[in-house]
Amino acid sequence: MMQEQNCQEFSLREMHFLQSFGRPEILDLATYFTEKIKEAREEFESAKERIFQAGHEIIADPFRGEGGRDQEEEERELFLLNRFDKKLEVLIRRRKDFMKNPEKYFFCKGCGKKIPLERFKEVPHCRHCVACKENR
Repeated sequence: MMQEQNCQEFSLREMHFLQSFGRPEILDLATYFTEKIKEAREEFESAKERIFQAGHEIIADPFRGEGGRDQEEEERELFLLNRFDKKLEVLIRRRKDFMKNPEKYFFCKGCGKKIPLERFKEVPHCRHCVACKENR
């Protein structure tokens, strides 16, 4: 699972670097990445807390499987925890890609055309335009 030190927002130095490009869309995407990483971290922590609480309920639940918390619910919670962990991991990895070359990040890996900012707002970790994604 994700290490907490990898879940940081953009530093002041990174923001100065991004501002040096003089393109508002780069700063918009940086802000959006920060928001999405924060949301993903909150989802992950919430799911982790539900599992922790469920563990205590399981120990104290003499009616487990009879109206109490059952195996299916536990598996669903673990599935969600894993899903939120992967989402956070992908966002952090894409954030690192973005920081390597912010100007190049806006271009589709398939056709090389510019990906609209709106697409990034829908799918911040996207690497392909809609047309290329549909063709894959």
